Amino acid sequence: MDLFEKSQLTLELPAVLDLLAAEAASAPAREMARALRPSIHRGEVERMLAETSAAKDMMVSKGSPSFSGVKDVRNALARADMGGVLNTRELLEIAGVLQAARVVRSYGMSAEKSSCIDHLFRTLQANKFLEEKILVSIPAEDEIANLVARAKACGSAVVGTFNAISNPGQLALIRALVDSGIPTAAVALRVPYDLRDLPEEVWAIAAYEYSPESISAAAKVLRGELQPIGKLPVQL
Repeated sequence: MDLFEKSQLTLELPAVLDLLAAEAASAPAREMARALRPSIHRGEVERMLAETSAAKDMMVSKGSPSFSGVKDVRNALARADMGGVLNTRELLEIAGVLQAARVVRSYGMSAEKSSCIDHLFRTLQANKFLEEKILVSIPAEDEIANLVARAKACGSAVVGTFNAISNPGQLALIRALVDSGIPTAAVALRVPYDLRDLPEEVWAIAAYEYSPESISAAAKVLRGELQPIGKLPVQL
């Protein structure tokens, strides 16, 4: 251990960084806080001190920005980039990160005068369209839990999907039903591609439309009163 490292221990730097990490809003932020090390370069030290002072002054005048929605979504994004399907929790966490980025960017860019940390706020990229698309498409977890509980009382469930590939909340409900051990059938009331990402345990029907006649025919199939003979004209 060299003199520089001994000095850090003498000054109880690890304990100080633990206190700093305790104030962080997410696991990656806590990792970054604990990884901080003193600099021996005067210019870098002066820059970081100026940024710290600017952040403190901004919080004094405007209050602290909220980072409550920030989660570590790196693994989920990597899986989505490879074509993987994300679950409800992961999608909601991504929406939370997008919302936090939008709110914090607005917080920083609304300052009355410029500061040396403005560039940090400008690097945040908001995507309100995607944020709202996720939130609108996915029912709340308590709503899904309530529907699953009602299905359990009935002993089985039939879910009608309508463009579920664009509304992942429908697929999230089906997966929750299957995970709870509830016999589940899915009826695609629009495009058959909704059936492509269903769990194997789900019995699926492509009805192609939601007219009363189509729904009545699907119900008869489910009750065993009608034998389906159609074949899909597309490959799922």
